[in-house]
Amino acid sequence: MIPHVIHVLPYLETGGTERHVLTLITSLRRLGLCTGEVLAPPGPFSEILEEHDVSWSAFQPPQAGLRRWIRSYRRLLRERLERASLVHVHASPDLLFLSVWGQKRRRPRVLTVHGFHGRGGPISYRLAAICANRYAEALISVSDSEKRLLLAGGANPAKLHRIYNGVADVASARVTDGPGFRIAFAGRLSPVKGVDVLLTAFSLLHRSLSGTVPLVLDIMGTGPQEEELHWLVQRLGIAQHVRFLGYVPDAAERLAEYDVFCLPSREDMCPLVCVEAMSQGKPVVATDVGGLPELVIPEQTGFIVPSEDAEALSAALRRLAENPELRVRMGNAARRRFEESFTEEAMARQTYRVYEKVGIHDA
Repeated sequence: MIPHVIHVLPYLETGGTERHVLTLITSLRRLGLCTGEVLAPPGPFSEILEEHDVSWSAFQPPQAGLRRWIRSYRRLLRERLERASLVHVHASPDLLFLSVWGQKRRRPRVLTVHGFHGRGGPISYRLAAICANRYAEALISVSDSEKRLLLAGGANPAKLHRIYNGVADVASARVTDGPGFRIAFAGRLSPVKGVDVLLTAFSLLHRSLSGTVPLVLDIMGTGPQEEELHWLVQRLGIAQHVRFLGYVPDAAERLAEYDVFCLPSREDMCPLVCVEAMSQGKPVVATDVGGLPELVIPEQTGFIVPSEDAEALSAALRRLAENPELRVRMGNAARRRFEESFTEEAMARQTYRVYEKVGIHDA
């Protein structure tokens, strides 16, 4: 009988962790390696799971109260463990601990971190390392940068595996349309993504080109910084060149319409959208933080610039704006890099090898 994996998430919003899990489940299923289901608090991503015929069950969110959250999760997991071969927890050392505590049925457990940001990041990596050492048979990082943070937090090297995020090949029939130079950003509108730096760099680019190249910047996503960013666009005098498109369900395919993808993050590990841009054959301009330098090869598939440096970001974008041949060359190289290292099948097969190592067939 084909093995079955329970994937546990702390949320079901519309972010990269949820999309990673969906891609992993559907890829493993298509390859005939194992089936999967999701346990998580209710959220908008449940509709997307259902569209892809992935079953999911809800437990109470922490906002319902700590005791209700714990009881709800433990009860649901106990019910679902009967037919499970393995439990794969994502982004939550807490849920990993609770998946062991008080459970009579023993199944192999895997934790994937997916990146911790902000001041509490080092503490969260330390907690993930401690919990994985004690309660999981394997720990997965999504970049070498994250792997180093986990090792610094005390993770057992024998349990730790680096597996890059992979995405579906959604190479689109769409082509770059419209005049001028079109820049795309997609992601959560929060300070960690550095959209304010991108807007400043875009205003510098606009002034430096002095109208010789028509410019468009489209921002896909929503988040707590949205109102502040709208105000910044007005203050910089670039409102006629910047569009806020909100949440875009088919953002991966839409990236085919642009000349370049820009990700000016202050922190990031292996963002799916960066890989999606590469799959569409687009050069990527990103910052030198986290795992981004592992994705973008400078001067080959795009540019890596210092975080917070609007002038360096503007200069990199100007090189691409003024050189269509460079854009094509870098875009083709980005597409090849995607095919070599970041496909959904590569991610799924590497993950399944971890499952095999920890005894998925022994359940």
